[in-house]
Amino acid sequence: MYLSAISHSTYSNALQYLPESAIKSFPNHLDIVLSFIEKSRSHALTESISKMESYQNMGLPDNIILLDNTLKMEIRELEFKLSILNHEDQIEKDQIEDRLYEKHLRQDEFIRYLKQNHPQYFSIKYDQKQVCIKELQKYAQRKNRTVLEFLWGDSSIYAIAISEDTAKFYKIPDAASIEFAINQLTSLISNGVNIETISSDFNQYNKHAFYLYNRLLKPAFEDNPCKNLSIIPDGKLSTLPFEALITEEVISKKVDYKNLPYLLKTHQISFSNSAVFLLKHQDAKQVENETVLLFGTGQNIEIDNSMPNLSGTLKEVNNISKLFDTKSFIDNHATKVQFKSYASQYQLIHLAMHNLTDSINPLNTSLVFNDSLGKLFLHELYGLNLKARLAVLSACETGIGKYHKGEGVFSMGRSFAYAGCQSLILSLWKVDDLKTAEIMTGFYSELKKGSPLDQALVKSKKDYLKNADHLTAHPYHWAAFISWGANNPVMKAKSNQVSTWLSISLIILLSILSVFIYRRIKVSK
Repeated sequence: MYLSAISHSTYSNALQYLPESAIKSFPNHLDIVLSFIEKSRSHALTESISKMESYQNMGLPDNIILLDNTLKMEIRELEFKLSILNHEDQIEKDQIEDRLYEKHLRQDEFIRYLKQNHPQYFSIKYDQKQVCIKELQKYAQRKNRTVLEFLWGDSSIYAIAISEDTAKFYKIPDAASIEFAINQLTSLISNGVNIETISSDFNQYNKHAFYLYNRLLKPAFEDNPCKNLSIIPDGKLSTLPFEALITEEVISKKVDYKNLPYLLKTHQISFSNSAVFLLKHQDAKQVENETVLLFGTGQNIEIDNSMPNLSGTLKEVNNISKLFDTKSFIDNHATKVQFKSYASQYQLIHLAMHNLTDSINPLNTSLVFNDSLGKLFLHELYGLNLKARLAVLSACETGIGKYHKGEGVFSMGRSFAYAGCQSLILSLWKVDDLKTAEIMTGFYSELKKGSPLDQALVKSKKDYLKNADHLTAHPYHWAAFISWGANNPVMKAKSNQVSTWLSISLIILLSILSVFIYRRIKVSK
């Protein structure tokens, strides 16, 4: 992580001290900007997911997989401990650094072994090829999307917007003001409606939501009509619910969250950790087995009875079970042991439960299962070999955590991605479990139709807003969940199968009837 931070600062400083006029004077200047932004971020997640696919496609021996996972997990744990260590603990710091050095030596030796004995896997995992503007424009054309990638520097934010026929670099000065507005907006959203300050909160919401839209997104939308966005955030932008920004200035004495011009109403947004990831997973396959591995806890948690009951969890899991075949573990049966036993066997995973986020020490972030070993800690996931095409983490704050330059946010969602999940549904704050059940039911209904992930999530949120009133339409209730990773549909459309068979049956019936009538006419003659 230390090297990632240095890399991030190096490339952000390069953009900071190069004036835009100088950058634009370079041949292929946009490719240079893109390479700076991409090199500023770690591709550890992309490599990890590619690695899981390589395991499946190349039949690597179990002992090799185990060694790779073990080394990776041990290194990550030591890096975490080093990052949160008090600077005064020099002796412990030296000890951790010595152990980390030894692990890196072992990993280097292991990589040399892979290069010699498993060259195909080695080339996939360690291919550091950089993307170029033309490649992303082809992606944008094929997917009908605009790619918007950010780099958060010390004093400015840098962005590059790429559509099928345009590419634009722009600098957003005064990062401190952006950070202030994000903090204000996310606080207003995550705290929900406060009756005592409802009018001033509404006005402040509109102020910050429109300000952030103008500063961050409006330059990307000039001469770009595309309504589908793949956003690659950085820094504080990783905590921002972009769909809740508003596209027009609103000055109103009436508090009405229902009819605000949310970005949700005009655009579909998904998120990724890098442009490399987008290209590598643009053809993510649909699942072969559509059974959902479903865990739901929320009643009488064994490990901590003081936790509030999640009354919406049972409704959520029941609704999903009506739409899909499931392998379900509910309440007392939803144990950590069962999850570890079954998680690697399923392509669709849904977890509806408590998540305990520790922003100071990410190692202590945990999902709460219902047994004496109930907490599944973030670092434990690094050792798992998941094959999930989609993991829905229907719990609080699964998309937030401690931010490290160049590495991104160390959240529960990141750990699932690192374990091999190609696509994730994550939350940005503590969510209302009853409203979550409603959003998730709509989401799975759209998935069943073969919709892309962002489209399915947006449709469910829009349906929620249609039925909400001016207060229950507050973004606290619907904007928390985001789509991360490969955005392709995870399954084939099924909603039209019945009508298709009815049409075929009708054609056959009409054909038989026509033959019958023809023969009757012929006989009568």
